[in-house]
Amino acid sequence: MCSSCTPLEKYACCRGYRQFHVSVVQFYGSLKTPSAEGFVGLYCLVSCTTVPEEIAIAFIDFFVYIAKNLDNKHADLNKAVELLTNANRVEYMEMKPNPFTENDLMHTISNMKIRKSSGYDGISNMNLKHCVKAISKPFFYICNFSITYRILLDQWKYELVLPVYKRSERTDRSNYRPISLLLSLSKVLETMMFNRLNQHLNINRILVPEQYGFRRGINIENTIFPLTNTILSSLNKKQVIAELFCDISKVFDIVNHSVLLQKLSYYGVWGIYLNWFESYLTSSRQKGIISTHGGNYSSNWETANSGVPQGSFLEPLLFLIYINDFPYISQQITKPVIYADDSSILVHVANVMELQVQIDDSVYQIKKWLLVNGLTLNPYKMNIIKCSSKKIKAEHIHIRYLNIIKETDSLTFVVLELDKFLNWKNHIDKLLPWLSSACFAIRSMSSYCNITTIKMIHFAYFHYLLQYGVAFWGNSTESVKVFKLQQTGIRLMTGSNVKTFCRPLFLVLGIVTLPSHCIFSLMRFLSWNLEFHTFNSTFHNYNTRNRILSYKPSFLLTIYQKDYVMRV
Repeated sequence: MCSSCTPLEKYACCRGYRQFHVSVVQFYGSLKTPSAEGFVGLYCLVSCTTVPEEIAIAFIDFFVYIAKNLDNKHADLNKAVELLTNANRVEYMEMKPNPFTENDLMHTISNMKIRKSSGYDGISNMNLKHCVKAISKPFFYICNFSITYRILLDQWKYELVLPVYKRSERTDRSNYRPISLLLSLSKVLETMMFNRLNQHLNINRILVPEQYGFRRGINIENTIFPLTNTILSSLNKKQVIAELFCDISKVFDIVNHSVLLQKLSYYGVWGIYLNWFESYLTSSRQKGIISTHGGNYSSNWETANSGVPQGSFLEPLLFLIYINDFPYISQQITKPVIYADDSSILVHVANVMELQVQIDDSVYQIKKWLLVNGLTLNPYKMNIIKCSSKKIKAEHIHIRYLNIIKETDSLTFVVLELDKFLNWKNHIDKLLPWLSSACFAIRSMSSYCNITTIKMIHFAYFHYLLQYGVAFWGNSTESVKVFKLQQTGIRLMTGSNVKTFCRPLFLVLGIVTLPSHCIFSLMRFLSWNLEFHTFNSTFHNYNTRNRILSYKPSFLLTIYQKDYVMRV
């Protein structure tokens, strides 16, 4: 133990942490090297090298210094705080210090997912759950000691980073997502801190309603409804509307710690909690790791000076706090719909000339906010769609920022394929090959599995694709193709021929048809979101048979009938 150790580190090394950690390791045997089996063969695809050690070093250098690679030196703390305070002039209550209890610790560990993956110490969640009674008291004391002394143990800041492929070219390191394997011990403390912070945010209603990502109780319908309803309502009013879609490059990896801490302070996270988060964010150590047929290979430990660990419990909540003031930048003239780091800005005005002015102003405000917060737009995902009905000829939009914005007819938002007519044809065309592959899997396994296993395959590979956003695309004229493919899958499951009538087969298997599932999704969304609807009883007090029904406004365009409000 060196003289420069903090009080908590001295205590942990001398009296608690070392003995506690050793006892757990001895109980379960020697340390194990974490597995990264998903990266077999990766060495021949990255950085023009076949040396596994060089690949691991190349990955960790890219992930650790990604903020520098993206020219992320322009974060301005003072201007970021100024934008935040000007947009949201609210004084928030202090996050009250609330010590952990032993019951909190036991409850947190018991609710952790059983996983065999572990951090550098080799202790997995499964190990921790098995010996929770033996370690609860010393572990509980260390957690409270960490909060009291406002620091996180340096031993708990070490992360193994696994590169997970996302999309596009495999030889480009930017197409990989860094997933951190953290210590199970630190995950417990993170979870308890997450519960405290989340409670504070919910009580004070800090998170903006325009953000739909990482929010408990919010699903795909909540995200897509304001998007489609605004578009169709604007078209029905003969307004001009466009959707501006933007994506922030590597936002989780380039979060500026100073700006994040200042925003936490603005939202009422003061005192010991703010100091603890400062300790949590600073001086984290990362090591890249990959696996090949020849074994595991890793880089040296590097210090990360920006970003939040992808894989931690606090990551989504800290990210939401960081971009929480983003919707305020143009809220008065546009309607933002945000899902995590994917943003859709709806601009609806009276004519095309005004639309061009508002889009230019929105892009300017977005670039300004990103600049002072140290973030960068992804130029390949900056798109705009000019929405229209088929009866109205769309005029071309002249935008000042055409060098970074591409006008398109369709794009993907929250896995749904949106087009300028909102007829969902592109989405269904994209969905059909996936469902066909699921039918092939069912046919291939039907000869070897019983009906119970076949139903499991159906729900895992077919049904989950079918139910995603069905409340919106389920009434499309193109949805009959999906329904026919569902009938094909049902016949394959039961071994029936092509001409067999499917209605009794659905009943025998207990599987809901596509039209029925669409109706169920609509009614479920209605019951969960009654505040979105106006009922006939709002306009009169007469006891008529239709007074409890949803009020349906008049419409000028047939396309408006596609809106969710008109169908329930």
